[in-house]
Amino acid sequence: MSEFGMRFLYFGCAISVLLWFPPTSSEQRPDYKVELILFTQQAQPGSRAELWDRRLIRPEVGNAVDLTYGSRSDGFVTLAASARDLADVNSRLSASPRYRVIEHLVWRQPGLGKASAKSVRIQGGTDYSVQFPDRLSMRNATNAQQFVGESIATNSLLELDGTVKIVLGRYLHVHTDLVFRQPITTTSYEEDGTSENFTSLIDIRIQNRRRMRSRELHYIDHPKLGMLIQITPLE
Repeated sequence: MSEFGMRFLYFGCAISVLLWFPPTSSEQRPDYKVELILFTQQAQPGSRAELWDRRLIRPEVGNAVDLTYGSRSDGFVTLAASARDLADVNSRLSASPRYRVIEHLVWRQPGLGKASAKSVRIQGGTDYSVQFPDRLSMRNATNAQQFVGESIATNSLLELDGTVKIVLGRYLHVHTDLVFRQPITTTSYEEDGTSENFTSLIDIRIQNRRRMRSRELHYIDHPKLGMLIQITPLE
């Protein structure tokens, strides 16, 4: 057989192998470890209070991946605390009187493109359902009338609720859609000179889109909520 014929035969065999043994799912969808720290900045003496919209806000969480109960069949897995790379950062934030860490999360997920990317449900912080029972019933009533994605039979009104979505493209893209809840106290003054304080719970929506590189620590800032995120490809 000629040299050309041998090369052609080799090439044909190589193509046959690729057809019979397609790339594995791990090659098609690289896995990533996502680590997220969410924290608030404590109000400093003399700082000016900001005005926020006081409308009731419900985060869009209907199709989000819920990692509360651990791993799922689609490759999203909650990782143990021992998998955290930012434990020292958490410790420094917690030791400072200026900050309060709400949640430190770490999970594994496949790298998914724009068309198939899934949001991950993020919840944590103080539960205000006892302090503000009227707000809890208002949210459940709103869900029953307008939204079917979230379970109506929920008994918590957490400080932080929403989603984070990782989209894989030429770069990694992080989409956040979070609601941060905070009690505020206002004073009502009467004509007779008396005054009365009222405490209410406000919802602050935090939506952001950020392009980032893997293995780099990124900080997403907001007047009420800080977010540190690091995305690491897994072998």
